[in-house]
Amino acid sequence: MTMKRFLQRIHIGWFALLAWSLPHFASAACSTDTSGNTFTNPLNFCTLSEFVQGALQVFVMIMLPVIAFFIVLAGFNFVWARGNPAGLQKAKMNFLFVIIGTCLMLGAWLLANLIGATVSQVTGG
Repeated sequence: MTMKRFLQRIHIGWFALLAWSLPHFASAACSTDTSGNTFTNPLNFCTLSEFVQGALQVFVMIMLPVIAFFIVLAGFNFVWARGNPAGLQKAKMNFLFVIIGTCLMLGAWLLANLIGATVSQVTGG
């Protein structure tokens, strides 16, 4: 057996173990038993949609200062170009990519909130 085939089998085994154990971890999502017999949830999220919303909210809070920094950096690139067409083109592309990344990040956050609210409304939770 080659090393590549061996590593593929190990990856398949780990994936199978994860797929088998994931329902056990998910069943402990809202467990209030602190006797030590079951897993308890340290995150205060009872559903996957709440966890995704919370994770994206943390991601947005961390990335907002980073985005502000890159917008300011793009502005400095415009100033540093000093009328040079190649420098202006680079600054425009930098600014465009910052705006596209911001829209993607905020869009993902908005979409996760909308889907989470819809799912919780449909399930009655």
